Amino acid sequence: MFSMPSPPEAEMYDGVPVVHLYDDAAELKAFFHVYYNHNFIPFERYNPTFATAMLGPAKMAHKYQVDSLRIVAQIKADWPNDLEAWERRCAEIGPRVAPWPWHVIT
Repeated sequence: MFSMPSPPEAEMYDGVPVVHLYDDAAELKAFFHVYYNHNFIPFERYNPTFATAMLGPAKMAHKYQVDSLRIVAQIKADWPNDLEAWERRCAEIGPRVAPWPWHVIT
């Protein structure tokens, strides 16, 4: 999208072409917040609401091919999808969030 040249009659603002985005405003706002504040992830580790709260920014990162966000890596680290990794996770933090994998698997 950004590598294509703009047509000469393109709408301009301060000398640069305007790009209209038709995405959800709240999702874009959350995406840009996470993108420009690299060290900011608004939740503590192992928070069960993290994945759903970061769904919007993750969708925008996938759509616009932004591979540098840490969202997916943190979800994978906090919520493993195999039993061995889940047991290591439970040994590390204890069962304070969910004592068994089937409590979080939907």
